[in-house]
Amino acid sequence: MYKKMSLKISGMTCTLCSNKIEHKLKKTAGIKNSTVNFSTETASIVYDDNFCNQDKINKIINSLGFAIDDEKGTESKKHLEKLKWKAIISLILISPLVLVMMICWLDNLCTILDPNYSIKLSKLIGILRYKLYFIHNWKLQILLVFPVQFIIGFDFYKNALYSIISRMPGMDLLVAVGTGATFGYSLYIAIKYPNFDGKELYFEAGAMIITFVILGKYLEALAKKRTFNSIEALSKLQPKTAKALNDTVEIEKGIEDIRIGEIVIIRPGEIIPLDGIIIQGNSAVDESMITGESTWIDKNVGDKVTGGAVNIMGSFQFKVEKIWENTVLSSIIHLVEEAQNSKPNIQKLTDKLSSIFVPFILMTSIATFCFWYFYVYHASHYYIEKPILYAVAVLVVSCPCALGIAIPTAICVGTGISSENGILIKSSQALQDACKINTMIFDKTGTLTVGRPNVEEFIKKNKESKYSEEEILTLAASLENKSEHPLGKAITDLAVKRGYILKVAEDFQSITGKGIRGIIDGKDIIIGTESFLKENKIHVIQNDNNMLTKVYVAIDDVYEGIITLNDEIKKGVKDTIDKLKHKNIEVVMVTGDGKAVSENIAKKIGIERIYSEVLPKDKGEIVKGIKKNNRFVAMVGDGINDAPALANADVAFAIGVGADVAIQSSHIVIVGNELKQIPVAIDLSKKTMNKIKINLFLALIYNAIGIPFAASGNLSPELASACMALSSISVVLNSLSLKRYKVSEK
Repeated sequence: MYKKMSLKISGMTCTLCSNKIEHKLKKTAGIKNSTVNFSTETASIVYDDNFCNQDKINKIINSLGFAIDDEKGTESKKHLEKLKWKAIISLILISPLVLVMMICWLDNLCTILDPNYSIKLSKLIGILRYKLYFIHNWKLQILLVFPVQFIIGFDFYKNALYSIISRMPGMDLLVAVGTGATFGYSLYIAIKYPNFDGKELYFEAGAMIITFVILGKYLEALAKKRTFNSIEALSKLQPKTAKALNDTVEIEKGIEDIRIGEIVIIRPGEIIPLDGIIIQGNSAVDESMITGESTWIDKNVGDKVTGGAVNIMGSFQFKVEKIWENTVLSSIIHLVEEAQNSKPNIQKLTDKLSSIFVPFILMTSIATFCFWYFYVYHASHYYIEKPILYAVAVLVVSCPCALGIAIPTAICVGTGISSENGILIKSSQALQDACKINTMIFDKTGTLTVGRPNVEEFIKKNKESKYSEEEILTLAASLENKSEHPLGKAITDLAVKRGYILKVAEDFQSITGKGIRGIIDGKDIIIGTESFLKENKIHVIQNDNNMLTKVYVAIDDVYEGIITLNDEIKKGVKDTIDKLKHKNIEVVMVTGDGKAVSENIAKKIGIERIYSEVLPKDKGEIVKGIKKNNRFVAMVGDGINDAPALANADVAFAIGVGADVAIQSSHIVIVGNELKQIPVAIDLSKKTMNKIKINLFLALIYNAIGIPFAASGNLSPELASACMALSSISVVLNSLSLKRYKVSEK
């Protein structure tokens, strides 16, 4: 039996680490699939519990040099704190060497600009260089550098060894080889020529590389942590306890101990802990963090409440309908995590590039050394330090960290913003694809319309009737009050809304598919279809309006009038359609309703292309047919009758709060029935993809410029490590700039 689990992994330094873990897990017997995300530091694993278990998976990950973290991220927090102190101590230890190096550079610069050495600045620099000359002593340099290189930087060498054993080289191998070569060469020169001018040694180069890499990783981790604010914010919406009512006694219980059917008390200002239905009291509730809708919603007895919403005013009691694991909020958190852990096609391409990048750079570094040593310097041992430094610079500047995080960081921010606005993106591939949509198909009932009938008007046909319009509607509503049909409920609701007093109906009869009949105040009332009245030998005056649903009313065998009903269009639908058209997206409506009714709705909201009288099973064929015309098709439905169409669409949008079928059959779930979020989802997709393209450019441009500069001897290892760190940080900051996106501006 296949099971799925998620693990948090600590200790990854780049995407090559995540690729290494993923590759090893996929090769393990019993594991069907694994996805490891460096950016979120999580692994999603599907395994057969007959051949594999969590202990075995943990051992595999540990054997690669990484640690399993707990749900609170304890190991990740320790790792972040450890990086901070490593960076601080490293900076303190190498600062004397950096100072001397800078003074030497300035001294050489002043000498070039002022050969007579006459200006005061030149003299000051000369004095400083003389006073600090003792730092050039190679023994003192080793004393300062050794803790940075081999104690603070031990993890680089350890991980490099793991990567060699697993035959999956990573960034740590580049750092270890580069810094090790620099230190080894400097030590060789220092021992062989103990009186050699220490300023020609390069102990500080390796230490600076390790310091810059650690500092860059720390800053990157700090910035990356901000990409998960959406999940953290959603998690904080879940209170730890709730006040359950046991008979008449309030008991504070952990939410994990509350079961379905228990009564929970909510007071003003409290967060609703679980999903349920109000059984006593009323209030106004803020569901903005769940639905993205800022308007407070009035809640009364019989209304559903959602865990994570904030009770603004009023107290009420509600009956729990779902335990924590099955609540809407839990589903939202799960979907956001799944989306951030998934990989779009473009990410798989960069992962493949990263996996072959390190061997390529190692070969480039060797080629750089050979070119300079054998071709330029003719294998002269006297000039060997230059080829080594150039080769090391190639290794350092080309670390593929920025390339690895270019896509995951943007995806994390994009899916986080989406969830904050009531848009649940189930996979990062859907976020990538939404911007390609050029045709959008809408189901009508429950999607464009509210899914329940609304009385359009009452047309009195019997001009000689002794009954007024109010009396006829009152009798009709009183009889329909006995019915459970949606049309009858709409008629009853209209009468109640107008303040009519309903009467008691007797001898009630319901004839399925035809209508109802009963006695009220001694009057024989018949309500139903035209054919139903004709069956009872009642003459019906014809009505030519075929665009509306019609209910005929007769009193004492006399036809009195007709009630026309229509499915109410959702608020903001026309505005949504207009926005989609403005984006050059063709809008199509598919419905099972008759042609006249569907054309009436389409005309009101501005849709020209209509498929009417379509069965649910045929909706999928319509989607396939449109796709054959080289259209990238999105389907929007309620996820129940529209499942075949949703399954065949390139991108499937489901409308509704936490509907299980909708979540299963769609790629994107619009929480709270707000169609206006669909254009927002498309905009976010476009902006996220733009950020990804910029990130990839930033990642590649550093390598494209840096590697030739390093190979040509124009980039020192110290500057190379600074460029490598800067490339990663710039990618993360560019992704975080997506947070400035404002839905209200659209």
